[in-house]
Amino acid sequence: MRTWWKKHSGITCAAVGVAVSLLSDISIYAVLPTAFGDLGLEQWQVGLVLSANRWVRLLTNYPVGIAAKTYPEYIGEMFSMSLLLGCICSACYAISQRFWVLMIGRCLWGAAWSAIRNSALLCVRNVVKSGDLPAGEATGYYDGVSRVGAVVGLIAAGPIYDSLSFSWLFGIWCAIAFVAVPLGKISHSITIKQLSTSTFEDTTSGPTTSCRTACKQPPQKFALLAIAFITGCVSWGLVIGTLGMILKEQYGEEVDMGAFSVKIATFNSIVLGVRWTLEVLGTPLLGRLCDRVGRKKASLVSFVIGTLGTLSCLLLPAKFMFVGIMLLFISASSVSIAALTEAVDTDMISSFVNLQDLGSSLGTVTAYAIPYTGLSAKVGVFSTIVVLYFCGVLLSFKAYESAGRSDLSRPLTTTSVERLWCLDLSDSDPDLEMDVVEE
Repeated sequence: MRTWWKKHSGITCAAVGVAVSLLSDISIYAVLPTAFGDLGLEQWQVGLVLSANRWVRLLTNYPVGIAAKTYPEYIGEMFSMSLLLGCICSACYAISQRFWVLMIGRCLWGAAWSAIRNSALLCVRNVVKSGDLPAGEATGYYDGVSRVGAVVGLIAAGPIYDSLSFSWLFGIWCAIAFVAVPLGKISHSITIKQLSTSTFEDTTSGPTTSCRTACKQPPQKFALLAIAFITGCVSWGLVIGTLGMILKEQYGEEVDMGAFSVKIATFNSIVLGVRWTLEVLGTPLLGRLCDRVGRKKASLVSFVIGTLGTLSCLLLPAKFMFVGIMLLFISASSVSIAALTEAVDTDMISSFVNLQDLGSSLGTVTAYAIPYTGLSAKVGVFSTIVVLYFCGVLLSFKAYESAGRSDLSRPLTTTSVERLWCLDLSDSDPDLEMDVVEE
């Protein structure tokens, strides 16, 4: 047990810090789409609030990476300060629910998340380089622990809001986040010590850059980046950002569960919580499936499944919507994994992630503008997804160079892990999201 903790302690501290910081961010997606009327907000204001952090991240991702590369000795301090900034964001939400206060909080969170994600992944890199943990185990452990924050935040947000209030919800998250602020400095110090005392030398064979990089043609690059835009727009923009609004439109203020009923904010939290639980449990399996059948096949099948799930939400009675939404979530994860591995393999990480952020930003704003056109949220959102997924099917034929198995099935070297997590800070986006978590 002592040996296990020695190897995992640094990553655990970093992952717990990230998980705690996500409590507030993910809760706003669960609560605000159903509670905006009670808070005195308009629908278009909700769209701007939920997308503001991603617009800011388009500006802060690269400068944060440059700062970490230029001043590596202060990464621990940057980690803790960014966790503190996330705590301040929660305090903003708790103090006032006016539109401009929420906008300030979300903009601050965008800058904070760029630094949090980058600093945490640098801790993972240090442990991998030290040789204490294999690359796959280190990244998988970090990813699993950090996503627990999203699951807890989603499941707890609705009940806390329904039983207490919006201010109490984010006041609680603010207090918890404040306690976790020192974890940033602690995690970096531990992993630096692991790295400095290591005698490990990376002797794993294999190329450190993809042999396919030079072969990627402009039409294929455009197709892959268009898929990145679609995954961001659909997953975070059109679905997660507006699910609460759609559910409220279909079910009203309460959902009848048979023997009992639950308020709509709680039900929205349950649906999103199930989504993230499936994501945590199913992402490794989906990744192996992409390696086994090939990225093109995985992308095509996933887009088709997502389209069928979306059509079921659009055409079938509301009681079948849960199943359709789950199919949509699973397909979105699979498409994202296939596209992400292709981006890694062709050194397009920075552009890929920024297009995902742009898609999620525009998707959220567009979704909350739909009711002003006279269409219902359900019809407008799901019809838009069907059109985008149809485009995704066509783009998949061009984006992937072959339908063969992924050459990422080979063992990952330390260098390739750095590329996977965007840690070559001189030319990569340090804020790679596994489409997972806000983030």
